[in-house]
Amino acid sequence: MTIITGKRLTLEEYLKYDDRTDSQYELVAGELVAMPPESPKNVQIPLFCHSPKTFAISEF
Repeated sequence: MTIITGKRLTLEEYLKYDDRTDSQYELVAGELVAMPPESPKNVQIPLFCHSPKTFAISEF
C-alpha cells in the first residue's frame, strides 16, 4: 500500500484529483492510496466474455 498524499483529502478533493497518469487510486481514511495495476488475467476476462465463441456457447 503506497500512500501518495501527505494530507487527508475530502471526497470532493479526491474526485477532483488528477495526477495526469493512468494510475488509479482509492481513498482510505482520507489518504490517497495507489492501487496495483490489473493482472493480465483480469484484462483477459472481459475479452473472453465478449468473444463470438462465448456468445455461441451461451445460446445453448
